[in-house]
Amino acid sequence: MSNEGTVALNNCEPSNTPGFVKFIDIMTTDLQAQNKANLLSWVESVAGPRHEPTWTCICKIDEEEYGCGTGPHKQIARAAAAKVALERLVQESKSGSEAADEDASTPVE
Repeated sequence: MSNEGTVALNNCEPSNTPGFVKFIDIMTTDLQAQNKANLLSWVESVAGPRHEPTWTCICKIDEEEYGCGTGPHKQIARAAAAKVALERLVQESKSGSEAADEDASTPVE
């Protein structure tokens, strides 16, 4: 797994990052709107000593990795992965709408 598309939040506590954790809610709502919420899955692992763990979470949509995040708490790592995944979903949505706009503006002969 490469570090491209990975967000690391090592100095965060869940209590002081409520806005960041909302990325999970936003992404879930977006997937529900597309009838794809059932395709969301997570792969989670933890490493390091018990008093100072590093969580890694991978966000998958339809078995494809969309984002990876790390942090000192599972919730933070999951939110970081959701942020990356949401950014990719937005980018894909923009690409898809631009392609649709190009198709609509192409004259039919």
